Amino acid sequence: MLRRRALFAYAASLAAGVAAPAAAAQERASPRRAPDMQRILDRGRLVVAVAGFAAPPFVTIGADGALGGHDIALAHGMAGALGLPVAFDRDATNFDDIVGKVAQGTADLGLSRLSATLARAVLVRFSRPYVVLRHALLVNRPRFARLLPDGEPLAALKAGDAPLAIVPGTAAAEYARRLVAPARLREYRRWDPDVVDAVRGGEVIAACGDEVEAKRALAARPDAPLQLRAVMLPDTRDPIAAALPWDSLQLLAWVSMSEQGDAAFLFDLDGTLVDSVYQHVLAWHEALEQEGIDLSIWRIHRKIGMSGGLFTNMLLRETGLDIDAAHIERLRRLHAAAYNRRSADIRPLPGAVELLAYLTEAGVPWAIATSGRMETARPVLETLGIDFDRVPIVTRDQVKYAKPDPDLFLAAAERLGCDIERASVIGDSVWDMLASRRARALGIGVLSGGYGSEELERAGAYRVYDDPADLLKHIDEVGVRR
Repeated sequence: MLRRRALFAYAASLAAGVAAPAAAAQERASPRRAPDMQRILDRGRLVVAVAGFAAPPFVTIGADGALGGHDIALAHGMAGALGLPVAFDRDATNFDDIVGKVAQGTADLGLSRLSATLARAVLVRFSRPYVVLRHALLVNRPRFARLLPDGEPLAALKAGDAPLAIVPGTAAAEYARRLVAPARLREYRRWDPDVVDAVRGGEVIAACGDEVEAKRALAARPDAPLQLRAVMLPDTRDPIAAALPWDSLQLLAWVSMSEQGDAAFLFDLDGTLVDSVYQHVLAWHEALEQEGIDLSIWRIHRKIGMSGGLFTNMLLRETGLDIDAAHIERLRRLHAAAYNRRSADIRPLPGAVELLAYLTEAGVPWAIATSGRMETARPVLETLGIDFDRVPIVTRDQVKYAKPDPDLFLAAAERLGCDIERASVIGDSVWDMLASRRARALGIGVLSGGYGSEELERAGAYRVYDDPADLLKHIDEVGVRR
């Protein structure tokens, strides 16, 4: 019966003038694509809704209006993988506008530090989080001291009746609704300047946002530390993800693979992976003493990690000495000799070996970029079990300028074949964070080199951990799935 039906169907196709074998061959030669992917390919471009305002470091806007930042690089990478150009829809005036464009089908996906919230998940689908932030309070320091002088900020806010500012639709707003009575909430369209100005002006006693927003509110205003205080809420989570139309299941799977595949980690060495900062400090102190230069150890510590040229400028400024090129080279050699004598005592920092092994096992590319030269770096790299034939190592002698210039990290990203704006720089010093900002990468600080959290955050770190072990424990917060 089936054969007879097939014969009738074939005869009918011939009668209609259809070349069935040729059509079947063509169908076999052209694999079927999921409708959501085919729609994008037929259009010839990937449409991405993004914020029409700056949301650094995820979306930045240059003086010429050009878009940059982590999420913009992410969009370009996805479009490039499809072999298509990207078209940015920049009309959104707040984050909910971005979600709305995706829900209405006018954009293929939405990016710009979008919180994956339950309310938004009713309208769109979300990819796996590529970063997990924490919530934070931005507190009006004088008003809080006047109204709640003895209270810890979070507990005092729960117990008090002062108003709290939020941006509707965000994960922080959902958290705030669980924190205080609805009557106490004041809604504002955007965090900066709307919410920040409300806190500074005393319209509200505090605002609930994410840690990046709170830190940048302090860093962007010279007088902010006198008026504002940022309070991190460590036990909270604000997952940041891409928004997609609810019916784009194939695109969702593809985006989640793309987000994970392009991530990369660029590590500083001294104070970040190995416990060597103080050996460097003492080696420099010894070298300077041999040349008759008296400089306090604490002053040397503050300069570890910067380029040799800037270190020399510091010497000129703080000692008043006239130091020529021959003198500089002699100091460098004396430091290298003194440091190498101490290198046998240097050990990896807690969790460093395990962190690198985990990234390797997870298929996440990583490299090391250090302001030191290979003659001093090699012995401590060996303590980490580094395979020099497989791991990209960029040292001072391979680039024109060291930190805080971005050359080391740019070269490391190039060696990995990754986009620097999709990379995370992990370092222990302000010089690492400044170089990260100049390279347009995400900066992650560690406290194992002696700098404090606030110093690293002011220099550009969006997240700070104790050491590599602490970073590994919270690896999902920086976009690596456990």
